[in-house]
Amino acid sequence: MSYSSSTSSYSDDTDTPSISRSAQRNSLVYKRLSTLPGKNLKKALTDIKDGKLGTPNTTAHFKEDIRDRSNPANTHVVMLDKEHCSFDGVFWIDSEQQLERTFSIIRKEHVISFDLEGVEMGKQGEVALVQVALMNGTVFLFDVLTLGQRVFAAGLKDILESNTFLKVVHDCRRDSEILYHRHQVSLNHVFDLQVAHALLQKKREGNVPIRRYGLQELTHMYIPKHASQRAVDIKYQVRDIFKEGNTEVWRQRPLSKLMIDYSALDVIVLHPIYNSIAPHLQSPFDKRYLRKHFSEQLTYFKDSIKPLYSRNLI
Repeated sequence: MSYSSSTSSYSDDTDTPSISRSAQRNSLVYKRLSTLPGKNLKKALTDIKDGKLGTPNTTAHFKEDIRDRSNPANTHVVMLDKEHCSFDGVFWIDSEQQLERTFSIIRKEHVISFDLEGVEMGKQGEVALVQVALMNGTVFLFDVLTLGQRVFAAGLKDILESNTFLKVVHDCRRDSEILYHRHQVSLNHVFDLQVAHALLQKKREGNVPIRRYGLQELTHMYIPKHASQRAVDIKYQVRDIFKEGNTEVWRQRPLSKLMIDYSALDVIVLHPIYNSIAPHLQSPFDKRYLRKHFSEQLTYFKDSIKPLYSRNLI
């Protein structure tokens, strides 16, 4: 199908002879089609062939805001309200109906943050929740206890194993282990902030032993105090629960507001920390060093038994 030059030179000037509404609509839709990935493009072209050009079914593919309730694609994916989560943009995913739309949004990203929570960690542990956050602050909490292996088969495994999506993490050793042994997922292409901070500190302070820093410490270092303090306060509340050895709290459904806040924060804070650290680690040496140590983090527990907290990281 071809277009005349008058279509490409269309102006909003009302004094100019107007093009038909149909031609304007077709031009707009085709421009948008050029930005779509293959799967959505194929669906949209099928709609055009069937005479559905410009209908809500077609234009839904162009709206990428998962919070947009006018988009039919978002019917089953609803943001948690303030009664269930203190933060905006957090979505609880516990049904197969929600997975296709959720993964279609995630797949448009280049950098995501990732974490998981388990009833028990280790080779015989049990994953209860997987958290993924986007750069725009949207957070998806995948209820693995409810969905089981289906959530990995539907797309989460591909995302976690992919070289396309950079996964920002903090100390991914146990996460990598439990994913591999319990769900046959080989976590890949990560940016581990624990390692990255250690390298940055070593560059600044010289050849001194660098210990492993916890996420709470990095939150204090890299996030403005007014925001970091709120995150740390929630961490302390949950720490009191964990002190009693109550990891069974992750089995509770519905999960309490405090635990949802805690889970969401674990991935929300990773993006600003990454944005603070990554620009300072761009030399060829830095990149080689990080690749080597990220790989070591991913394989640390997979095939051996090691102490979780070695004295020094580098």
